Amino acid sequence: MWSYCYPNLHQAFECAEPTIRDYDVTRNNALKVFSTSIENAPTPEPIAKVVLKIIHSKNPYFSYRVGRDAAILPIIQFAFTKLFEFGTRKKFNI
Repeated sequence: MWSYCYPNLHQAFECAEPTIRDYDVTRNNALKVFSTSIENAPTPEPIAKVVLKIIHSKNPYFSYRVGRDAAILPIIQFAFTKLFEFGTRKKFNI
């Protein structure tokens, strides 16, 4: 599941060379979505709090979800597969 925090990584995106021209539009749409998501992402503090909780836990869980989307999107993906696919296609303009 996609999750972002704001690390400025989107300023260093590099595409492999040579690229396949058939995917230029899809690639550009995906890079726009990733850049926008990173620019609008929350600060890393919620992740740091969960990491600290894991460090202090005697029996940590296998995985932890941080943020609203991390809790909601897997449920939508599982329960409403077609809706999730539609939303993903719309977001990436494919």
